[in-house]
Amino acid sequence: MRGSKTGLETRIRREKAPYLLDIDGDVCHHVHSAAKAFCKPFKNFIEQLYIDLFNDFKWSADLRELFQEICLICNVKYTMPQRYVSHRWLSVDDVTLDALRLLDCLTLFYFPWISGSLSERAKFLPVTAEIIHRLNVSESSRNRLHEIRMFLVSTCFNSTDS
Repeated sequence: MRGSKTGLETRIRREKAPYLLDIDGDVCHHVHSAAKAFCKPFKNFIEQLYIDLFNDFKWSADLRELFQEICLICNVKYTMPQRYVSHRWLSVDDVTLDALRLLDCLTLFYFPWISGSLSERAKFLPVTAEIIHRLNVSESSRNRLHEIRMFLVSTCFNSTDS
């Protein structure tokens, strides 16, 4: 990481921040420490979200298959959400970029799990409708998304209030 020609510190200085001062040897550790201090007030909210996303799909083949189908319908390349690793540098950045790529599909997938009354869940329906419209999902695919949603609602809440 500290190579004089292609190390991370050298590349950061050359390509992004030539004004960085080298105070005690390793700018990368300073950046990592600053980012960690910045994130501390958020009490690991984002990190825990990424851990939960990874675990949802790692431990359930059924959920993973449904998510793959949603990705296929939305014409988004399926990849399992990445694993956040707390001791790996820039792991949150890597996982965030992947999650942003999958965000529309994740939104459609998790929409049925919104807790509360039917009227409470209905507040979020326009978000899913906008995604489906923006991605130009066909009528038959919309019907399949509805079937997936009904299945997830029935298995998650064991109710018929969808």
